[in-house]
Amino acid sequence: MTDILSTDDKNFFAENGYLIINNAFSEDDLQAFKDTLNGLIRHNLLKAAGKKLISNLELANFEYGNELDQGITTLDRIKPEAISLIQRTIARSAEFLRLCSNPLITKMLKSLLDMPQNLPLYLTSNGVVFTSPATETRKLASFDIDWHLDTFFTVPKSRFIQLWAPLYHDATNEIGTLMICPGSNRVDPYQRKQKFNPDLGY
Repeated sequence: MTDILSTDDKNFFAENGYLIINNAFSEDDLQAFKDTLNGLIRHNLLKAAGKKLISNLELANFEYGNELDQGITTLDRIKPEAISLIQRTIARSAEFLRLCSNPLITKMLKSLLDMPQNLPLYLTSNGVVFTSPATETRKLASFDIDWHLDTFFTVPKSRFIQLWAPLYHDATNEIGTLMICPGSNRVDPYQRKQKFNPDLGY
């Protein structure tokens, strides 16, 4: 069976610790995820409106198909606890899990891990992250995480690959991107001790 990744791709990954995959998800799968997240946000807005926390005029001005940008800003103002609920719910939706088990990505991950294609991947820490936008009073969008090394201890002495993908908007410097340190994959996580300083905050 022909390997789905070239030798150059695998060598680049081994050297730098990352690989950029274009067009990994189908437009249908991405739209299904977006529609579900939009519906979840609108559902929470309507619940808030039923308790008269949001005016009918505000609700009427929301754009169908683009609820995230306006909806999260409004919920952050009137019912911030709903945002955490939305994040946890959408991360366990069938539409999001369909993206997590994307066949193309699955084959590539197994190739990078030198796994036989007929063995299963163990998926862990699947999640959706979004945050309130910057405003005149909030210069940073909720939080900004400095350089850190992601480590996992779910299965001792296992190899893990982390997948990051923009699912709702394209990633831009303006709305936030992922920064990586090329070559950091060669740092032994068991030798790298990280300390949390609560005074620094996020």
